[in-house]
Amino acid sequence: MEVVMGAIGSLLPKLVNLLKEEYYLQKRIFKNFLGQLGNNNCDGVNDEGRLIEKIRELLETMRYIIVIDDIWDIHVWEIIKRALIENEYGSRIITTTRILDVAEQVGGDYKLRPLSSVDSRKLFNQRIFGVQDRYPPNQRALDISEKNLRKCGGVPLAIITIASMLASKKEEECTYQYWSRVYESMGSGLENSFDSLKDMRRILSVSYYDLPAHLKTCLLYLSLYPEDYKIKIKELVWRWVGEGFIHGKQGKSLYEVGEDYFHELINKSLIQPLDFDGGNMAMSCRIHDMVLDLITFLSIEENFLTPIGGQQPVLTPRKIRRLSFHTS
Repeated sequence: MEVVMGAIGSLLPKLVNLLKEEYYLQKRIFKNFLGQLGNNNCDGVNDEGRLIEKIRELLETMRYIIVIDDIWDIHVWEIIKRALIENEYGSRIITTTRILDVAEQVGGDYKLRPLSSVDSRKLFNQRIFGVQDRYPPNQRALDISEKNLRKCGGVPLAIITIASMLASKKEEECTYQYWSRVYESMGSGLENSFDSLKDMRRILSVSYYDLPAHLKTCLLYLSLYPEDYKIKIKELVWRWVGEGFIHGKQGKSLYEVGEDYFHELINKSLIQPLDFDGGNMAMSCRIHDMVLDLITFLSIEENFLTPIGGQQPVLTPRKIRRLSFHTS
C-alpha cells in the first residue's frame, strides 16, 4: 500500500499542472457552454477560436437569459466574457458569486438583502416548533433565541441549520443551557460581518461539531462529490458501508443503519433531500454550496480527502487517504 500511495503522490504535481493549464480550462468551459445552449456536436472541435465563434453564432439571433452561477475567480469570468455578445433583443446575463471582489469586478453588483428580524423569527419558529407563531417556553429561552437569531444575520441557511440543531433540545428544563452553549460557540456570527464566507463557515461548523462521531465522518465523505451533484442514497450508503463508517445495530442490516444516518443528516438540514418516493422518503440528496465549502475545508484540514481539479487550488499532502478528481 505504501508503494502505491507513493506512486500516486509522485504523479500528483503533473496531474495538478495538467488540470490548471489554461488551454484545457478554456476548452472545457466553452464546450460546456455550447452544451448548455443545446449544441452537443462539438467534441471534435478543439480550436478555442472556433468554439467561441460557435457560441457567438448561436447567441447572435437569440433573446436569452444566461445565469453563470458561483464564480470563484475573476479570471474565469474574463474567459467566459469573450464568448458573449450584445444583441438587440433585450438579452441579459446574470452572474452570482460569494466573493465581493469578484462581484465588483464583474460590475453592476447587487447584494441580496438578509431576512428581516420578523421573517427570521418566523423561519426559526417554523423549523423548531413546526409553526411560525409558537415561541420558546420561557423568557430566558426566548432571549437566548433572539441572540442566536442575531448571530445568523438574516441568512436563511444559517437560521435553518442552527434551528435544526436547537430543535433537538427544546424541552423547558434544558433549552436555555443548551441554546446558550450554541450561542457562545458561534463567535462573532454574521451580524455586521466583514468576511461573511468565513463567518458563515464558523456558524455551520457549530452544527458539524455537534454531530456524533459517526455522522461527522459520513458528512465529511460527501466532500467527495462536486458542487450541485445529485447523490443517490443507495450508492452513498453502500459507499459508507464499504468504508466501514456504519456501526451495526441489533435487528438492522448495515444498509438500514446507513439509511438512518442519511435521514439524520437531512433532519439536521446539512443535506437537501431530493426525489421522494411514494412514502415521502428521499431517494437522493444534494449538498448546499456553503455546507460543501465547510466540509471540503475540514476534509482537507484533517487530511480526510484530497480534491483535485476543483475551483479552489489545494496543496497536496505527502500521504493521501482518499483522492477525488473533479474534471467538469
